[in-house]
Amino acid sequence: MSKIPSYIVTYIIEYIGGDDYLNSRKKLTYLSQAMDLIYSDYNSNSFWLWNEWRKKNGFSNLSKPIIPERLQNIKNNPYVISIDPPLISIDKEILLDLHKKTRDYIYNKC
Repeated sequence: MSKIPSYIVTYIIEYIGGDDYLNSRKKLTYLSQAMDLIYSDYNSNSFWLWNEWRKKNGFSNLSKPIIPERLQNIKNNPYVISIDPPLISIDKEILLDLHKKTRDYIYNKC
């Protein structure tokens, strides 16, 4: 398979909205991953809520919930601090607002 010439790639990128569009798509991916993490069953598992209490009261032999495959590949996401335990870097409301604004920007541009 032959490589696509760079001028064609540049033309396609400019046609769909330029670098700003591509950066917004990447940002939307990161925001979506963070939302998926924070609203997932993995995050809502009682292990995270009651783990400290269990440790203090001698129930420390409980196993952690299994990280879903879709969450295992979250890397270098500026909105995700940690997957184990699940933590995001901004408030949920701000995350939802950013996601909505970015989504509207991308899909209104096309």
